[in-house]
Amino acid sequence: MGHIFIPERTDNCFSFRFFAGIVFLIFAILSVAAPPALAVNGVILDQQVDAGGKGYTVLHVWGSHYEMGYAHGYLLADEIVAEHDQVVSLLGSGYENMRQAMDAARWMPEVIEDELDGMAAALAELHPEKNIDKVDLKVINGYGDWSYPACRSHCCWGQFVAPPVEMLSTRRLDFGSPFPSINHHVLCAWEPDDGSPAWLGFSWAGYVVGITTLNEYGTQVSVHDYDTGGVPHTDALLRTSAARYMTTLPTGSDLQNHITDCWNSLAGIYAWTGAFINCFVPDGHAAVFACSRASGFYDVRSAQSSYFGGDVVLTANAWTSGSYTPAGAEFMADYYTEGGIKDLESHWSLMGTSGLHKMSVEYRGHENMTVWIQGRLDPGITSRLEYEWSELFGINDGPAVVTGPGPAYDNPTKVRLFPPAQDATHVVQFNAYNSQHFGANVTTGNVVEGDEIEIVTGAGPGAIFGPHVRAFESDGVPISYISFLAYGTNTWGVNVAVGNIDGSGLEEIITGPGPGAVFGPHVRAFTCAGGTGAHPVAGVSYFAYGTNKWGVNVAAGDIDGDGRDEIVTGAGPGAVFGPHVRGWDCFLSSSTPHTDPIPGVSFMAYGTNKFGVEVSCGDVDGDGLDEIITAPGPGAVFASHIRGWNYDGDAVAPMPGLSFFAWPTGEARYGAEVFAGADLSGDGRNEIVVGGGPDPNLGSPVKVYEYDGQEATLWFSLDASPEGWTQGTKVAGGRF
Repeated sequence: MGHIFIPERTDNCFSFRFFAGIVFLIFAILSVAAPPALAVNGVILDQQVDAGGKGYTVLHVWGSHYEMGYAHGYLLADEIVAEHDQVVSLLGSGYENMRQAMDAARWMPEVIEDELDGMAAALAELHPEKNIDKVDLKVINGYGDWSYPACRSHCCWGQFVAPPVEMLSTRRLDFGSPFPSINHHVLCAWEPDDGSPAWLGFSWAGYVVGITTLNEYGTQVSVHDYDTGGVPHTDALLRTSAARYMTTLPTGSDLQNHITDCWNSLAGIYAWTGAFINCFVPDGHAAVFACSRASGFYDVRSAQSSYFGGDVVLTANAWTSGSYTPAGAEFMADYYTEGGIKDLESHWSLMGTSGLHKMSVEYRGHENMTVWIQGRLDPGITSRLEYEWSELFGINDGPAVVTGPGPAYDNPTKVRLFPPAQDATHVVQFNAYNSQHFGANVTTGNVVEGDEIEIVTGAGPGAIFGPHVRAFESDGVPISYISFLAYGTNTWGVNVAVGNIDGSGLEEIITGPGPGAVFGPHVRAFTCAGGTGAHPVAGVSYFAYGTNKWGVNVAAGDIDGDGRDEIVTGAGPGAVFGPHVRGWDCFLSSSTPHTDPIPGVSFMAYGTNKFGVEVSCGDVDGDGLDEIITAPGPGAVFASHIRGWNYDGDAVAPMPGLSFFAWPTGEARYGAEVFAGADLSGDGRNEIVVGGGPDPNLGSPVKVYEYDGQEATLWFSLDASPEGWTQGTKVAGGRF
């Protein structure tokens, strides 16, 4: 564990006395309920935190620096408050001296002030009783300067990597754990709108400085303890602030001059604490800055041709000119002495699991990186979290399969987007709800003004989850005014579809209750036109079947070619309800808006009288009309039998060749999920996306089929959850 020092004010500088103490404080993990005064430009992408506050949170914030700080503070308000209280307890009577020291210190870049102002505003809004101001937040951010770590880092390029990899870098932070909040690890993706680089900060709640960072150009920056003696000047620059400055210096793609520009800005500035600061710039430009309290930033070393051919930089907590191995880094030197091409797995594994946190990066180009992180929990460690840069920043432009976990109790509400390719890895991921149970229903459509399509979600069928409907942009950013309960209940979730039922061009959200034993097949529709919320559509509120149980599945498509989408319903999964499909025509422009059944669209899709039927609509044969695609409901004896149906204006008939089993009967039971509302390939015909049904022995497989008018053929398949979620996958898709 590192030492902790508290400053005492003496004239124009600070002296120090040693302070030891540890405080244990339980996190408050209840979600914040107060409505924000400012739009929250942020979303929690992933979170696993136990009752003791240990775990991790991954979030994405964007906008102005003030807006990003506000979003970070709003989303992690309880965690920041807990952290503040723990630091106050840890420093005791020395806390006020630390406030004075941090307030007098230099902070770079200047936009840190705006970020902390925004964060303080969010905390004042949510926790006014705490009176936490910007200076308090500076004390938290200064932890990396007033507590001293030991660390290890290494990076390589050239002879040690193979295309497309250009650089590998790993940083292990060896801080101690002087207060409980250190065991809640936060990875924040910062996306400013001022042209400065997007960047990742891996540290803790409320941090805007650099502990371990990475920018969009692949530069990884981290702080090591070195030469911490002496007394800092009053306005000295915090080393963690310098690390942040190096990360977000707007040098763009000019990697060759990044180190020079940093040095020109920092040389001669006094440092609040001595340090080595790694600045691992790709393309062979990695360097290590040295600073001290007495001399400020006084040296920068780069790779030396005499040391592993100039293709390696190692850093521990001992001096080296770069031409020899520093003490404490021998094991890293042995790794490179072995020679050969290195990969991300070996780079990561070399550093072990003893540190407080670890980040490894495989850099392949601008915004093209794989990032692995892990944190210590005392006891134990988090799982290794693996992300693509595009996933963390919501970079998704083009066709994608959209998935939601099936209804297993232990399935989270993570919505994922996958490019249309065999065994693809998801490029976007976000939590649709503040829950780790029962998955999420998904669909896509253009429900708000503009040309982009959105992702619409319905809460999964948990006995404690209401019919909560939400909408998101394709990068996982929530659309704040589309968040509503479709029915007056707090249980069993909600099924969702999207369709242009009024012919206006903008699509409406269509809902059906989840499969509760007391909820009838009540179909409703909501419009989001005008951007003021989701409002019920007059004339669309009816019961699709003569029962008061098990909800209803919904879809929409223009099956008769009149320019308006019809609603198609499938009976819910009751043990006595057959696979009854019905069609409904919406007459919404009349003086008395209403919805009528379509006489020719009422049929049993399968030869059974149980467990209902899943439905979707889409033009899968390219004839200009949408077809009805069905899958059996979740009965224990029903396989993944996909069928297609044409409506000719009078009656429904099976489509030739569109009758197949996505998985062999013995591999997958409990029916299937199906979606046919998107042309993923761009060939003028919608594909059929199939997710496994809620078989308790099935993982999360997804298959995508093409239909040529005669037969359906498999295009590609993927696993929506390599980590092992069970009971199938909810599916959708779109061209974003």
